[in-house]
Amino acid sequence: MSVLLRENLQVRATAGSSEVTYTTDPGRLAIDRLGSDTIRIEIPPAAPHVEIRAGGLTVLMKEGNQVRIGATIREGSGPFLIPLESPTP
Repeated sequence: MSVLLRENLQVRATAGSSEVTYTTDPGRLAIDRLGSDTIRIEIPPAAPHVEIRAGGLTVLMKEGNQVRIGATIREGSGPFLIPLESPTP
């Protein structure tokens, strides 16, 4: 997964193929199937709070101007690359 702070009005998610499927609800984006593709998530810098969770764990937290990946505070606008593994059947 690639996460980038970008001047959008809302969170945006894109993928390079149809292998990635996701659903949305107000305030929520759920990745249903990742496949072997990479998903790119763009977060508006003005968003006060964004949390990205994978497998029940928080992998990225944006609070105000601060971006935290795991226990590490990151500088800049990214892209922040976060490896995700699809579950093995």
